[in-house]
Amino acid sequence: MASELTPELKYLKPQDSKNMVNDPAAQADWTAKRYVWCPDDAEGFVRGSVKEEGVDFYVCELDSGKRMKFSKDDVQKMNPPKFTKVEDMAELTCLNEASVLHNLKDRYYSGLIYTYSGLFCVVVNPYRKLPIYTENVIDLYKGKKRHEVPPHVFAITDQAYRNMLQDREDQSILCTGESGAGKTENTKKVIQYLAYVASSARTTRTSTSSLHSLQRQESQIKLGGELETQLLQANPILEAFGNAKTVKNDNSSRFGKFIRINFDNLGYIAGANIETYLLEKSRAIRQAINERTFHIFYQLIRGTSEQQRKDYILEKDCKEYRYLSSGYVSIPTFDDAEEFQNTLKAMSIMGMNTDDIHSVLRVVSAVMQFGNMVFMSERNSDQATLPDNTVAQKICHLLGMNVTDLTRALLKPKIKVGRDHVTKAQTKEQVEFAVDALSKALYERLFRWIVMRVNRSLDRTKRQGASFIGILDIAGFEIFQLNSFEQLCINYTNEKLQQLFNHTMFILEQEEYKREGIEWKFIDFGLDLQPTIDLIEKPMGILALLDEECWFPKATDKSYVDKIMNQHLTHPKFQKPDFRANSDFSIIHYAGKVDYSADLWLMKNMDPLNENVVALMQGANDPFTKEIWKDAEIEQRLVDEEDKTRVLADERKKTQQTVKDLEDQLEEEERSKQKLHLEKVQVESKLKKLEEEFALQEDNVTKAGKEKKVLEERLQEMSTQLADEEEKAKQLGKLKAKHENIIKDIEERLNRETQMRQEMERQRRKLEAEVVDMKEQLSEKRGDVDECRAQLLKKEEELAHVQARAEEEADTRSLLMKQIRELEGQVADLQEDLRSESDLRKRAENQKRDLSEELEALQRELEEKVPDMEEIYKKREAEVLEQKRTVEVESKLVLDQLRCNGVLEGIRICRQGFPNRIVFQEFRQRYELLTPNAIPKGFMDARKACEKIIDGLELEENLYRIGQSKIFFRAGVLAHLEEERDMKLTDLIVELQALCRGTLARRNFQRRVQQLNAMRVIQRNGRAFLRLRNWQWWRLFTKVKPLLQVSRQDEELHQREEELKKTKEQSEKLTSELRDSEKKLELITEEKQRLAEQLQQESEAATEAEEVKSRMQAKHDELQETLLMGLVAHRVQCLPVGYSVCRWTEHSPLQAACGRGRVF
Repeated sequence: MASELTPELKYLKPQDSKNMVNDPAAQADWTAKRYVWCPDDAEGFVRGSVKEEGVDFYVCELDSGKRMKFSKDDVQKMNPPKFTKVEDMAELTCLNEASVLHNLKDRYYSGLIYTYSGLFCVVVNPYRKLPIYTENVIDLYKGKKRHEVPPHVFAITDQAYRNMLQDREDQSILCTGESGAGKTENTKKVIQYLAYVASSARTTRTSTSSLHSLQRQESQIKLGGELETQLLQANPILEAFGNAKTVKNDNSSRFGKFIRINFDNLGYIAGANIETYLLEKSRAIRQAINERTFHIFYQLIRGTSEQQRKDYILEKDCKEYRYLSSGYVSIPTFDDAEEFQNTLKAMSIMGMNTDDIHSVLRVVSAVMQFGNMVFMSERNSDQATLPDNTVAQKICHLLGMNVTDLTRALLKPKIKVGRDHVTKAQTKEQVEFAVDALSKALYERLFRWIVMRVNRSLDRTKRQGASFIGILDIAGFEIFQLNSFEQLCINYTNEKLQQLFNHTMFILEQEEYKREGIEWKFIDFGLDLQPTIDLIEKPMGILALLDEECWFPKATDKSYVDKIMNQHLTHPKFQKPDFRANSDFSIIHYAGKVDYSADLWLMKNMDPLNENVVALMQGANDPFTKEIWKDAEIEQRLVDEEDKTRVLADERKKTQQTVKDLEDQLEEEERSKQKLHLEKVQVESKLKKLEEEFALQEDNVTKAGKEKKVLEERLQEMSTQLADEEEKAKQLGKLKAKHENIIKDIEERLNRETQMRQEMERQRRKLEAEVVDMKEQLSEKRGDVDECRAQLLKKEEELAHVQARAEEEADTRSLLMKQIRELEGQVADLQEDLRSESDLRKRAENQKRDLSEELEALQRELEEKVPDMEEIYKKREAEVLEQKRTVEVESKLVLDQLRCNGVLEGIRICRQGFPNRIVFQEFRQRYELLTPNAIPKGFMDARKACEKIIDGLELEENLYRIGQSKIFFRAGVLAHLEEERDMKLTDLIVELQALCRGTLARRNFQRRVQQLNAMRVIQRNGRAFLRLRNWQWWRLFTKVKPLLQVSRQDEELHQREEELKKTKEQSEKLTSELRDSEKKLELITEEKQRLAEQLQQESEAATEAEEVKSRMQAKHDELQETLLMGLVAHRVQCLPVGYSVCRWTEHSPLQAACGRGRVF
């Protein structure tokens, strides 16, 4: 593999990087001469050596030998030589524009077009084919981490693919840059990589269930292979119908597309869908100088046969078509005839039949024929005429229409006036514009049909994807000498796209730091594109004013420009051009200032179609023409609905204004109502004062009458006082009853506490008895345990004696086996040495013979090829010189793109920020094995667990931040952790494999040893039996042995072992019971102490309750006595004159307090 990848690797990895890094001479030269980057008008920055340093300036000597003075702010630092051609510019020590530009240029001159830049992958278009997109290179990048392989678009694609499979989240790849930067080519490489990776493993899957499942699997494999092929073949079709040559790019996409590739749960491609945007349909009828229309027009003219030319009514040369204004503009790297065959092949693979392909090509020919229609004006009027209808006949033949109806519809169309249709005369200019609009609409509908047909072939409704990867490829930013309405739409789209990119990559990144509670200082990357977007899209903006002007019949392009000037002349992103310029106004975009010409903007914005011709298209005899125009009626209805919506919106605004006026009137009436209410309140207050004065006078009148009733009131007061005293007596009785209830409650509580104390005393006595019993049982069990232990010791001594004898025999046997194995190993080593020596001798002889033959052949070949080698060397040298001359870098353009795309700001955020983040649970799951003893057993919060792991890893505090739900890392830290994790897993797996292999080997060895011992025992016994079977003494021994006591020694030993085993089990059981009894005793003792403490507390509480009861009783007696004496004295004093003796009635309240039937 290494030999196969050598040609590709030289375009991916610098060949002299190690020499540059470890070159002490270059390092010393850099240190001694104090190299810096000095600004230069042509090259952007050039290298210079600091010769003199002032307060705010440097005097530098450039490489050309010239000395110049520069401001310190303009001079930028240079990185050490070891950072030459670095793969990721985020690693640069001195991060500035000059260092980034120098690194890109160095890598580009070395053939390295891909360079990482923190969050980005920067690609420099080489404008030539490089062998770095082969299947070998795809295999090199498949499944690899970003830092393991050189920079490449395949690495970005593989990362998106792996993230989609791992996180189950949809991914998107955004290609941004100017026109000609290679966005479309990189999009094709992304699709190529996904088609290879997501389908290569499909053919390896097999089913083992049944023959039916195997056949179904084969059908799925076939379907999958067809899908990937169609996905790759969709690009040639879209490029033929949607790409064209511009000034900067030979194959510029004149439309935007978003390719959505769906994948199933296993990661295989399940379908695809393509969405298109902003087709530059005006290119079908006009092009700038040295530019081409869409490729399909030239392919059709240059690639068809004679018979096809007759079928499609094609002219011989491009110059014979007015819509191909520049004639045939050749492209060195394109062969239109060959590309036409590739387009037809791709359409066939996409599933289009022959009729569909012929219909598409007929429509393309008809679009070109529309431009050849020549109209004239009548002498007496402005009515347009068609002197020669030959071209019209060709168009009608291609589209299946009637030539008379087409001519009438173009020259004298019918329009609806009220309820009637009238014929309207058309001028020459109106007819020509209508034909151009019809041609653009026809080609646009053809393009939409092709995209729909491609999507239908790529759609797999039976296999809906679980996730998808989207690739956005949209028309690049263009700055021409004269930019029209179409270019404004494209540049406006790129402005929005760049803002979305900046917002996603920078603002959201920093906002997430804030949400997670990470200390972070926001970086101002200086790319606020909102003012330019507001200038274009906001109300009273450029597009809004254009729509407004289209509603006025007498509006012109000049009136539209005047309105823009009056509205936006002071806007910071809007400029008025110089009076010598051909443009009407200028807009400052993120990529620079763009001059626009407003010529025909009103007509392009409205883009009206001749309804009569549209009706002819819908009723054409050709089914294909009828199909692509079938939705025109729906579009017209949508336009009418939009008009009605605008009218309703105006009426709604008027209604809202009327409602607002009524609300203002209601507010005025409410204010007047409040004023009247205040006046009413003032009058009511005056009336109240008058009533108070009248009441005062009435009081004076009645005062005299009140004085007459003083004596009567005195008697009334005496009776009232008597009633009050009786009420007080009632209250004192209630107080007495309350105190009695309290005393009763205290007595009941004392009774309950006494009963509880008695119950606790009974439980205490019961527990003490149980404790005594448990102690007795425990002593008995301890005696049993001691006895068992004595028996166990005796049995163990007997067993140890037997085992010692067995071990002595085993040691003797193992020593003999070891000696035998050593002898066998020595014999085997000697045999192996003999074999290896003989093999080496033979191999040396063969190599000597082969080398002599190769040397002779090489000498003969060199003698024959010396002249040819000199010519090849000269040719190669010329090719290298030519290549060096063609490889150039426009430094200013590169710097502008670096600034516009936010590359430098991305590097700063990548270095200062934390681009890698992972949730706590996943971090703990993946990296806990690196610190196995850091987290204690049991449950632990995920955040705390991550902190423990980080402490165990001993990472510097500057390399990570811990948020609310995630942990963030600096660039490269997570990759380092992944490497350590892979190494740890490798070590663990190797250790596990070693343990498994060791266990299996030891098992096998023990089995072999046992087999060997068994074989030897059998052999020894067999030989002994054969030797002794006829010996008379042996026969006597075999008959006497069963009668001896020694023969039963083994059985007795076995029985003793069984008894010892049972004794051990019984001892363990008794030990466990003893342990349980001790635990129960501890629990009972604790319960006893707790109950004793509770009893003491209850006793103290009862004593306190007794004291409270006695104090309350004494207080009660004292209050009762005081109450009786006070009432009697007060009653005697309150008796009126004439009353001396009173007998209390039975119902008197005083009788309850002082007793019944007493007489005073």
